[in-house]
Amino acid sequence: MRNFGFVAVLFATSCGQSKAPVTPINPSDGGQAVSCEPALAKARVLYAQAALDEGLAPNLHADFIEANTHMVLVDCQSNPDSVLACVASAATAKVLEGSCLAPLDEAGEVEGHHFSTK
Repeated sequence: MRNFGFVAVLFATSCGQSKAPVTPINPSDGGQAVSCEPALAKARVLYAQAALDEGLAPNLHADFIEANTHMVLVDCQSNPDSVLACVASAATAKVLEGSCLAPLDEAGEVEGHHFSTK
């Protein structure tokens, strides 16, 4: 959980303020929309608790939660079924990041690609 601050700053500076749609199309279910909102709601709760547990300054909580929730959204859009199930069972932000999301390297990249909503 020591990297949350780094991840939050990284995403806050690199992702901008644009919001991606929360309802991706899942081709495996005949093209019906799959909502990532349950995963985002749970992630907000887990990251809010992580901000408190880490003693993050209160004025940074909203940015921390938003940046990390965006990370969950990007992964959910790419693999909604897997991410939704995993996030639903995660008890902490550390478990969520370790079990449900694509791992980041020190540069905030996944397999050499920056997270993008495009």
